[in-house]
Amino acid sequence: MKKIILIASLALLFITGTAHANNIKKDIPATVQESFTRHFARASAISWEESTAWYKASFQLNGQYLTAYFNPNGRPIAVSRNLTSTQLPLNLQGHLQEYFQNYWVTDLFELVTGPESQYFITLENADETLILVNDGGNWTNYKRINKG
Repeated sequence: MKKIILIASLALLFITGTAHANNIKKDIPATVQESFTRHFARASAISWEESTAWYKASFQLNGQYLTAYFNPNGRPIAVSRNLTSTQLPLNLQGHLQEYFQNYWVTDLFELVTGPESQYFITLENADETLILVNDGGNWTNYKRINKG
């Protein structure tokens, strides 16, 4: 249960973006920078943001744009990357095609916390916006927003 709450909290943080983050900072603690360098030695185009609870590094690595989050002690919290729907596992693609064919994808990302990956997708149609999270191979409703 704790794990689900942690993942849901992290997902909400990533979905809402950095609305509570301060401007890009140059004075990132050495422990955070060292941890980042250990995990992503070949990263380029790095930019940092800071909040009271985490440090966020946006960067490019091996042709992909990634975002990594660290706690103030330099411990990695999560890594995310944007995806296209064709990069999803086949079972998740099929579920989207079967149950959500009247929606279009406006956001899709993978959130890696330790050894596990979660996928979050935002779908829209004329009437509503759905935010879904994968759960055991199927998509489940994370948030529904009516447009009317």
